[in-house]
Amino acid sequence: DWANPMAPRIDPAGKGMAGVLVRLSGTAGKGAPVGTLRVEARDGQIVLTQGGEARQVGVARLGDVVEFISRQERLQVVRARGAAFWAVPMPERDKPTRRVCEKAGWVELSSAAGQYWARAHLLVTDDTLVTWTDAQGRFRFDNVPVGKLTVMARVPDWRLERFDRDPETTEPARADYRAAKDFEAPADGGSEVVLKVPAVAFAGR
Repeated sequence: DWANPMAPRIDPAGKGMAGVLVRLSGTAGKGAPVGTLRVEARDGQIVLTQGGEARQVGVARLGDVVEFISRQERLQVVRARGAAFWAVPMPERDKPTRRVCEKAGWVELSSAAGQYWARAHLLVTDDTLVTWTDAQGRFRFDNVPVGKLTVMARVPDWRLERFDRDPETTEPARADYRAAKDFEAPADGGSEVVLKVPAVAFAGR
């Protein structure tokens, strides 16, 4: 049995979703540092650590160096698809390796070493303001300039689309999750914005 790494964390009182990466598009200038990003293989999962927290969705700037490290004895190979196309093997525990973020966009991180359920997402962007929702699904940007801006968020889908099975053992070899969904709302500097993720967006099995 394995825990679904993309399972949403919903606040039971306010129904807000925790851990969602939110960015403000339309601001000028290069984005501020977002903190060192580390990709860890642990307990059969791919976990991103950033800002002192473990996350399934992380962010990096163009040119940032991302560290990869295994915290498990089992071999892990992290595979990137989307805006990047590479694989990082981690054969030895606690021995880090590094890669540079060379292209902007969303990157899906998965396992190429049999841990088919493992998944995380990375956004490489120079958008000036980026943050995550808290346990109640709230977020805040400080020093927002006046003008027409757009608050944007992407929510990875936690539902499985299909399995690819090993032809010899018939065991699952790779799992594909349903496509992530994007949400956005207009914003003005200094105003409160509610970014709604309607339940119907993830309706169905």
